[in-house]
Amino acid sequence: MTSWTRWSCFIYSLVFCLTGLGVPTQTRSREKVIEAAAQLTELEWTALQGSEKASCLHPPAYSGPRYVSDYHSGQEVIGMPYDWGGMDSPSRFLTRLQSGQFGAGSHKEHECPACKSHCTVGIDCSGLVSYCWGLSRHYGTAEIAKFAKPAPDSFDVFRDLKPGDALNRPGVHIVLFAGYNEKGQPLVYEAAGKPISRVVKRPHAWADLEGYSPLLYREGPNL
Repeated sequence: MTSWTRWSCFIYSLVFCLTGLGVPTQTRSREKVIEAAAQLTELEWTALQGSEKASCLHPPAYSGPRYVSDYHSGQEVIGMPYDWGGMDSPSRFLTRLQSGQFGAGSHKEHECPACKSHCTVGIDCSGLVSYCWGLSRHYGTAEIAKFAKPAPDSFDVFRDLKPGDALNRPGVHIVLFAGYNEKGQPLVYEAAGKPISRVVKRPHAWADLEGYSPLLYREGPNL
């Protein structure tokens, strides 16, 4: 076996393993991360009659409150809906929504570990960061930090964040940093729960993000 063949086999094996771990195998620039977030925020869609219900959320597997979508039939919406555990791309969301078989969005109270399928569509806070970072699957707020670059001791969250980084509070919420506004506040993309219930871009007061830690985007393959 030539040295080139051995090297090719090593690269193939590495890519295969990294893909299985959920690590991006292609370079995604910070600009592409923000572009993906903007697409989720600017997505235009119309709720359908079928999207008001979720076919899998019923007894005996489901024991939560009766599912009612935040969106009524015919409602025109901008921004992908918040969906607990969801990580849909814009195209996948629209395809599934238009099938009439999926509810538009869901919340934590609709979680159903015993259900055999996921019958709602949209994206949640960590799904948004997972999707925009190019991860192969949904990672929750408790585990997504392993894909970030450690912040140096000298890091100042009030001035050193870059578009594409994230602010995370494990078990609570995560937002994608877009920049600082004129007041020095963080401008973020986020899949917000009730009462907003969709992906938005908005500023936050720093007090709103107390207890959050910076996750620095690792541009390119997370090797």
